[in-house]
Amino acid sequence: MGYGGSESRLHGLGRVKWLELSVYPNPAYDFIELKIEDEKLKIENCVCEIINSLGQLVKEQELIITDGKARVNTKDLESGVYVMRIRLSANYFSTSLEVTGTISKRFVVNH
Repeated sequence: MGYGGSESRLHGLGRVKWLELSVYPNPAYDFIELKIEDEKLKIENCVCEIINSLGQLVKEQELIITDGKARVNTKDLESGVYVMRIRLSANYFSTSLEVTGTISKRFVVNH
């Protein structure tokens, strides 16, 4: 079972915030679990797009983040290499600063 971490920039009102995203297991069989590591963010909207190796969008779903984690079902995907693109909007708990961004992560499905 593999583990993949990625950092991405989120932009908001001239400030830049780094966000840590982990995707596991990689390769996946039935599901991919996402872990977003930043307890100060209150994520309001999070959409996951899965793109195959031909650049085709094969799946899109809104993610429900619970305790910094979300799960994406991969049972309906054929074995292969995919790119997961996460688009999100969030606010800091202590401020009204809104941040938006996109994170991309490569993963493999192996049935």
